[in-house]
Amino acid sequence: MSQWANSGRWARLYSGEDYMICRRGKPNDILTELESSWVTVNEDAPMRGYACLVFRRHAVELHDLQ
Repeated sequence: MSQWANSGRWARLYSGEDYMICRRGKPNDILTELESSWVTVNEDAPMRGYACLVFRRHAVELHDLQ
């Protein structure tokens, strides 16, 4: 069963309770820390130069970033 079809699992991910970054307090492979986010770069990235911006506060929808 997909985690998206499991309502209990989805509720825990949605709240941040089961979200890996929220549980650890920060993501892996941090390149730099910004005021409200981290920039991460993974050596197994899908393409050269790929970076990911991770918000420091749990947000599910784009409007949660305000």
